[in-house]
This record gives sequence, structure tokens and C-alpha cells, in this order.
Amino acid sequence: MATRLPDPADASATPATPPASQPAVDELSVLLPDMPLVIAGRSLVVREYRFGESLEVAVLAAPLIADIAAKIATTAPRYDQVRPLFARHRALVMQLVAKAADVEPQWVASLGRAEGELLVNTWFTVNCGFFVHEAGVLTLEAQRHAAAQAGASSSPPSLQPATAGSSSSVAIPSAS
Repeated sequence: MATRLPDPADASATPATPPASQPAVDELSVLLPDMPLVIAGRSLVVREYRFGESLEVAVLAAPLIADIAAKIATTAPRYDQVRPLFARHRALVMQLVAKAADVEPQWVASLGRAEGELLVNTWFTVNCGFFVHEAGVLTLEAQRHAAAQAGASSSPPSLQPATAGSSSSVAIPSAS
């Protein structure tokens, strides 16, 4: 049996906003979660690292990514676990934030505490997917390496050399 669809020309047939159970998602914000921001009177756009940039950032941020991987290896990633790492890698974080916001690292470092926190929080919100992905890759590589090491140490002993009474030739089944 056919079901009658509402007439798209009839505006009263379709609600103007989606139901609360289905929130509207700005698809562009999912694809490019860049965030405009005003910090210390300066208009910025904190960008998600683009692909080419992410390759450079992955190398530059390797020490921070390794520490994030260690923090999230056994638990779900949470900002309160990652946040202290920003202080440990403060010079690097200044560079990474500056790159994402197209500003100078010295300018980032000179911000007041509240403005600096807002900028760093925004930067990590926009780029956390990159860091979690890279940390996840490191974690998987470490798990594979550990499994390979465990497999190598628990593998069965190698075959013993042939004894005088055994045949060293390979048995080939007859066709008959």
C-alpha cells in the first residue's frame, strides 16, 4: 500500500524546525569546525589543522601526542587528563595554537590568563579530533608491538634437527 507524502509546496505540512529529538546539525561545522573568536581585541579564527598542515603538526607535536597517548591508553580521553600536558609542553602548545589561529607564538604567550585559557580551550576543542586520532594510532601501534613481542616469546620451539634414524628427505605422496 502506498503512503501519501506531504506536498513540499505546503509550508504547513513540514515543521520549520526539527523536533527536539533530532537536533539540527550544521554539516559545515562538522566538516570544518573553525571557530571565530575575539581575544585581546583581536579578531581570530581558530582553525582545524588542514591535511597538509596536520602532517607537519604530527611531527612537531610528537612529544605532546605521545603524552596524550599515555594518558588515554587505559581510559576514555577527557580534557581534565590532557589539560596538564599543555603546561608540560607550553612552548610547543604556544606554537601549535599560534599556527591554528594564524598569530605569533609570542602574542599567545603574552595573553592574560583568562584570554589565554579561552584561546587554548578553543584551539583544543577545534583540534582535539586530530590529537585523539594521532594518540590512538600510537596506542594501537604500541598494542601491536606488545602483542608481537608476546607472540615471539611464547612461540613453539623450532623443529629439532633430524636424527640418524630419521629420513632427511621430504615424503611425496604417490599418485597411485
